[in-house]
Amino acid sequence: MRPYISIYTDDPKKIINLKNLLSIESNNYYPLVYIPEQIKNKILNDDFYYVSDNTIINEYGLSNYSPIKPIRPTMPKEPDNYKYVEGNTIKFKTSFLGIISILVTIFWGYVTFIVTEDASGYENILSIMLLIVFIFSLIVSIKINSYYEKTSWRRELYPPEIKILKEKYEIEKKNYENNMINYNKKMTSYDSDLIRFQNKIKPKKVQYIYERYLREIKSKITFNRSNDIIKKGANEDSFLKYLIKAFPSDELKINMAVNTYKSSFYPDFLYVSKDNGFIIDIEIDERYDFEKKIPIHYINSDDERNNYFLEQNCFIIRFAEEQIIEQPENCCMFIKEVINVISSPQTYNLCTVINKIKPWTYEEAYLQAKDNTRRNY
Repeated sequence: MRPYISIYTDDPKKIINLKNLLSIESNNYYPLVYIPEQIKNKILNDDFYYVSDNTIINEYGLSNYSPIKPIRPTMPKEPDNYKYVEGNTIKFKTSFLGIISILVTIFWGYVTFIVTEDASGYENILSIMLLIVFIFSLIVSIKINSYYEKTSWRRELYPPEIKILKEKYEIEKKNYENNMINYNKKMTSYDSDLIRFQNKIKPKKVQYIYERYLREIKSKITFNRSNDIIKKGANEDSFLKYLIKAFPSDELKINMAVNTYKSSFYPDFLYVSKDNGFIIDIEIDERYDFEKKIPIHYINSDDERNNYFLEQNCFIIRFAEEQIIEQPENCCMFIKEVINVISSPQTYNLCTVINKIKPWTYEEAYLQAKDNTRRNY
């Protein structure tokens, strides 16, 4: 079995940069783009970018390509001019301490006997303490009066044996020097192989971290085609014509009900990535209901809906109605660029220019609804 190696590679945060994903988020101007919090937390965590070399070796079957570091030869130890031999074994005991320990034990035994004979109340506690001291004294006395053995060691010279050891050492020393020459040659070759292997393992690390990222962006929402009568904005169908031209039919969804534990949400459009499994909720925000003339989609009015989609690991793009009317093709291109950045944050950026529109308050939408009403009359 080939041993694993530890390879020093570049800082993984420099190998692959997923934090470019955060640059597409926009909460101040339309188009509004929201990224799930759990995804942001992952790509901002340095641990997300760490992967051990051995993990890559196992994951991609690179064990046969990993160079094995040569084992450095062990330098032989020069023998001494003498060696230790076993001397006499002496048995002894401590007589003076033994007598003291016996007397102390007898004393505590006598005191314990006197106190415990007629003990009552708090004296019971005292008698228990004295009994413990007596037992301890007894153990110490037995230990002190036990026999001990001590073996002495002495150094003795054995010239014939020392000579043999010296000759053996010289042979081992010569072999060691030859082995060190071979070791240095192998280390030079190993360093070259290691550089080549590092160049091989680095793109695999990028691939592994990227695959880990793709697992994190998969959406958790469930949806189905709805037969309910879904109220649509005045310009949704006209924008749909542009979306159909821009996106594959199996990735663009309309008239979908996203099931929650309470009821259902009806997104204007859903983009479902066939390859990577992420979902984008695409919404068109009007300022007011055209029929009822009441403000809608004003600041904070869609928080509950947004939060649900984000908690289900779903991305959100919100356009203002004016944007899809005036720049429908640019809006489609913007969606494509967001898809590209989500799919490959380390490669793509947003380039499409769309006129920015500031989100409106309830009061602003209310006045615009009233102005429109008066004009219609």
